[in-house]
Amino acid sequence: MGTGQRYRGAGILQPRPVGVLRRSGLDVGWPAFRGMRNVIAHVYDGVDDELVWRALEKRVPQMIEQLVDRDG
Repeated sequence: MGTGQRYRGAGILQPRPVGVLRRSGLDVGWPAFRGMRNVIAHVYDGVDDELVWRALEKRVPQMIEQLVDRDG
């Protein structure tokens, strides 16, 4: 298993959730998600909570809709 392909959750190695979602074929703007994650992870006091919330409100329903459409 390559570096970065798994993470330790509850003491157990598990597939990275984002990797699983990316392989699912969802088209939700993964580069934007990665950029948002990097800002949240590294620019602690510079994160605009409202911007993050608006992005989640927009993107999560899109992801759910794509999953429902795909899985019928």
